[in-house]
Amino acid sequence: MNIFDKYIAETIKSCCAHPLQPLPRPESFWPLQEKNTFLMERDTAVELGGYPKESVNLILPSSRLREKTVFNGSDGTDQRERAQEKILSDGVYCIGDPAIMDGSQSHVSFGKIVLLEAEDITDGDLYAFTQEELLTDARIRMKDVMLRQSPTHYNINLRVGKAALAAGFDAAKAGWTVHEAFCRMEKVRSVTVILLVGENELYKKLLGTAEKVKEVTLTLNHIFDGIEMDCGHCEQKEICNEIEGMRALHKKKLREIK
Repeated sequence: MNIFDKYIAETIKSCCAHPLQPLPRPESFWPLQEKNTFLMERDTAVELGGYPKESVNLILPSSRLREKTVFNGSDGTDQRERAQEKILSDGVYCIGDPAIMDGSQSHVSFGKIVLLEAEDITDGDLYAFTQEELLTDARIRMKDVMLRQSPTHYNINLRVGKAALAAGFDAAKAGWTVHEAFCRMEKVRSVTVILLVGENELYKKLLGTAEKVKEVTLTLNHIFDGIEMDCGHCEQKEICNEIEGMRALHKKKLREIK
């Protein structure tokens, strides 16, 4: 369950280098609906993410998230460690100015990072859990907000309608609605959501992490499909070598199949 810990540490370190603003929990969450909203440009108040702006969508689970509260780098300071503890507490935070989502700018860069602390998931349930994450994310269809995601799931575009802004949609309601959706997942104990709003060099750093997470998920699919182990010719060899426990998981799964 902790094969993503390396990427969690990288993400935390990158985010802690920027001011984090906690967003207050609203009295109510933004309403969700079964079907995705379709919005024309003339009905749009603000576009979050989407070409040519930058975006990132990153979901990272671990069963020992709270053990990662202190980054033991040589440049670590007490202040940095306290910031790290804050980012890992259950809640919603923003890097950048959340007010940018009020429609004062028509198109801004946008990102969403979700850190999940879950019960220890067995090897056999690990792939199913990662797929449930993606399904949960795709089902967050907010009223009067059009959701568009890349096939890889690590880019995101929210087209916020004028009707949504008029009804009080803002960064806090968006973030806490995402928080609540992931809290409803079975075995999830706590959720940390970080919204990234406006221009920032973080997008490029986090996109690299998101690509690695996608590769790990594909490797899990490879393993749980019961594909025969031929490490010399496997396209996922680099990931198995990079992630502690991945090769052992593959061997264990093959023994179970045989």
